[in-house]
Amino acid sequence: MRRALIGLLEIKQFLQTSAGKVSFVNTTMSPEGFVLTGDDGEFEIRHVRAGTYYPFVQVRNVLNPQSVNSFYGNTSSLSVNKLDSFFQKMNVDGMSEVQVLVPVKRGAAISGTVSYADGTPAIGVKVKIFRSGAEIGEDDFVSVGDTETDDRGYYRRVEMVPGTYFVEVNQPSDHGSRNRASEDWRDFARESELKTYFPGIGERKRAEAIQLDWGQEAANTDIKIPERKLYKVSGKVIAKDTQQPLSKIKVTFEREGDDGPEFYGSNDANQITTDMTGSWSFKDLPPGKYRIKISPQKYSYFFDTRTHDDESPYAETYKKLEIVETDTKEFLVELPLESAISGSIRANDDKDALPKSVRLYLVDRDRKVLASKLINVEQPKDEAQTKKMQIDFRIGSLSAGTYLIRAEIEDDENYVKSVRIKGIDALRETFTIKEAEEIKDVTVVVSRDSGTLAGTAYGANEKPAPLTNLLLVPADRDRQKGDDSYFSGWTNSMGEFRIKAAPGDYYVLAGVGKPNSVKSSAEDWFGDAAKNGEKVRIKPNETTKISVTVLSQ
Repeated sequence: MRRALIGLLEIKQFLQTSAGKVSFVNTTMSPEGFVLTGDDGEFEIRHVRAGTYYPFVQVRNVLNPQSVNSFYGNTSSLSVNKLDSFFQKMNVDGMSEVQVLVPVKRGAAISGTVSYADGTPAIGVKVKIFRSGAEIGEDDFVSVGDTETDDRGYYRRVEMVPGTYFVEVNQPSDHGSRNRASEDWRDFARESELKTYFPGIGERKRAEAIQLDWGQEAANTDIKIPERKLYKVSGKVIAKDTQQPLSKIKVTFEREGDDGPEFYGSNDANQITTDMTGSWSFKDLPPGKYRIKISPQKYSYFFDTRTHDDESPYAETYKKLEIVETDTKEFLVELPLESAISGSIRANDDKDALPKSVRLYLVDRDRKVLASKLINVEQPKDEAQTKKMQIDFRIGSLSAGTYLIRAEIEDDENYVKSVRIKGIDALRETFTIKEAEEIKDVTVVVSRDSGTLAGTAYGANEKPAPLTNLLLVPADRDRQKGDDSYFSGWTNSMGEFRIKAAPGDYYVLAGVGKPNSVKSSAEDWFGDAAKNGEKVRIKPNETTKISVTVLSQ
């Protein structure tokens, strides 16, 4: 390639953790940054320090390591392994000259126009591209970026790898969440419920798939936004005990099924706050089933430490609503007094130190998160203090109902062994809390006696299977109820894996996803596991070695 920009992406470090995750830091390295090729396509970069590099061509729609890394998930094991399969890696010792041939891979592309039913171009609408993640054990729809239509309604997305894709058009609407002009145009660029999927369908599950290969462009991927009626929903929030209106209450909606925005996210278009009379309203909603969340505390993001304002006397409440060919008026919601759980976090063994933080989730029977709490642990000053450590917590603003507990710990050395509530382990069994009740003396036990599963995964051809996801399914049916009881990891380029997990009996499945991603229920997973999985026992502080065969997709 003549007069083309050549750069270097340095892989500074690989951090192989016990959970099989790979992390790296990427930087363009060389004093000159990028260099130009000559008329013969040759180039020279001097003074390159010792390290591992990917040379690449910086040209629009020519795939480069940065775009691949972003496409498959920054710093993930999958993206690192994909880089090895797509690009030539070179090792520099800092002294010798290295000759390298830089391959050029033209990426795939999708382009087309978006128009309304009358043929008018849809100008300035968001176009989102999703890839199918089913082949790598993820949800069917994985976002890979978005763009906007221009003044002709035209859009184009480039630098895509081969795969299966879907296209979504999202028309702008604040759904009435703003009652005045905004100084920032991005306030109106949030995701809305006005969605259309290629070629002109309102439901994601009926979207038409697009197959792409290297250098292929799916031109004329045109989308026509159908005529549809939109409706308004209005209501009022009052206190159940006093029957008085409640102001400054956060009201959030999500579409039931696979089309709606999540409650935990930054999508302001699906949120509104009640006024002084407790009133609220949303507009521009298509027919369908919705789930309404009414929250008395300040709305918190999913990974924010600010979760629940324990001073609030009222509980979060969830209501269902169906819009059928008419506006919904006077949707009355009564907020009950809050329920709560409180207790302490402690180590299973006096020799163990607590992790830096523990996040607890309260989920319903469908594993939907209803509340969360991040408990930060102040690190002890000495060993004597470590042995006496016990961290108190409280999760309030809960509605009466039946819950399971999920738990997350960031490091690989610890796991939550049990959550004792009313004599049961809430990681495995549900518990019920009544309105205005506080369950006290909840004990969260954290342990560091994890075991390790190591080995090699083989494909049907009896060769090592790289880039393969492995899932450890608990053999105990009670443990299957909690997502935190499943452990997963990826094989490296040699098909080898190393996964750290809580002690217990598991079925090992290779080449599958996680619960509630591709399968419909934990029962489906257990059926596959019992029939096709390799059963293993992971012992505390020991390494178990096995070989597994990848399941056919």
